[in-house]
Amino acid sequence: MFARAAIGSFISLCGAMLLAVSCAPVQTAGRDFPRAAFAALHLRTTTDQQAETLLGPPFKRLALQGTATSRTGPLPPGKTFSVAILSYAYGISNGGPVVSGHAVGKFATLVFFQGRLAAYDLDSTIPGDANPPIDDTRLAQLHEGRTTRDDIINLMGPPSGQSTAFSFVPQSRGHITYVWTHFDGADVRHKMLVIELDANDVMTRYALVDRSGPLPATPELPDPPPAAPIVVPKTPPITTPS
Repeated sequence: MFARAAIGSFISLCGAMLLAVSCAPVQTAGRDFPRAAFAALHLRTTTDQQAETLLGPPFKRLALQGTATSRTGPLPPGKTFSVAILSYAYGISNGGPVVSGHAVGKFATLVFFQGRLAAYDLDSTIPGDANPPIDDTRLAQLHEGRTTRDDIINLMGPPSGQSTAFSFVPQSRGHITYVWTHFDGADVRHKMLVIELDANDVMTRYALVDRSGPLPATPELPDPPPAAPIVVPKTPPITTPS
């Protein structure tokens, strides 16, 4: 997924920012942005300007231009297309919510194709503003070839991210993602649900990655066997003839 692939670099950037301000009185990096604003984002409709009005100025903006070829989706060969990526990153260390002394953060990436929202992704480990847990007991109610995008959101709740089959890539697919992350020092747990949709926004399949359980305990090593005593033979006294 384009949005999820892009977000990793911005997480690294935010981490570098936190390191740079490690001696500052308030340990924050980036600017906070409202989670509630994502409910007002609409695929294929919301423009990048409207998104900035809802979320504020992005941490980073990237603008790309390309030219369609005979092998790229619905655009006729030779037509120019544009892609814009807005990234938001906010991290907190000392002076804000801290989990076991480690920084926590909130990250989002929005992708616009031809000026309209094509994908977004939101993840947060900030206490009180983190992504909600995923109820995978409801997955039995998802049906390939029947369940629609709206059905999924009504069943599973607001997603962490979405994408549409907007792309200039032939036979592209849309996606809905749900991501949950628990961060407590060295104890990091993660669960991600990715639901694939066809061009008509009907589910084709889904995949669940579940690493939400506690890490297995490190097995205790057996005590080493006792060392054998070292016996040094006594040297007989040396006598000399008289």
